[in-house]
Amino acid sequence: DRMLAMQYSSYNADSGMALVYKRADVKDSEYTVKLNGLISDAVYSVYDYDSPETVFEMTGKELMSNGIKLTLPEGEKAFIIMFSIK
Repeated sequence: DRMLAMQYSSYNADSGMALVYKRADVKDSEYTVKLNGLISDAVYSVYDYDSPETVFEMTGKELMSNGIKLTLPEGEKAFIIMFSIK
């Protein structure tokens, strides 16, 4: 009944991905992913692997403090959030 999230970043924090897995028993309709270890003042391009045409630009500070809000569908779902310095 809980979400699972893992972050994978390059050694210099200029790119990476977050894998977010919604298990079948999760009842929430939203989940906020906060990333770690990014460069605060760098601007990152961020997108969902399943929707690469929609790209957001956020600073490392925004990604670490506010995070990215995901809308969760019913049932199990995996999200892959890609990020890289613009």
